[in-house]
Amino acid sequence: MEEYLIDGILSRGHCIQTEIVNTFIKDLRILGRNLKDVAIVDNCVIGFCFQLDNGIPIYPYEGDENDNSLYDIAEFLIANKDALDIRVN
Repeated sequence: MEEYLIDGILSRGHCIQTEIVNTFIKDLRILGRNLKDVAIVDNCVIGFCFQLDNGIPIYPYEGDENDNSLYDIAEFLIANKDALDIRVN
């Protein structure tokens, strides 16, 4: 049986739009999962400000063919897939 590390994607349609700074925030509580098992990768820290401990910041992808950021994050996630709480790693 294959094991998947990514079980879902939150996009702009899942966000709360704020009026103060006109930005979009993802609230991981809508997933109904234990947050110890959830990580969010986003190029905007404000996007995961409700759950900073779950956030993994990433540089925006701008078409650079040598950009390996997602590979690096994948290595981190694989190394921590059995962690009791993803937020402490």
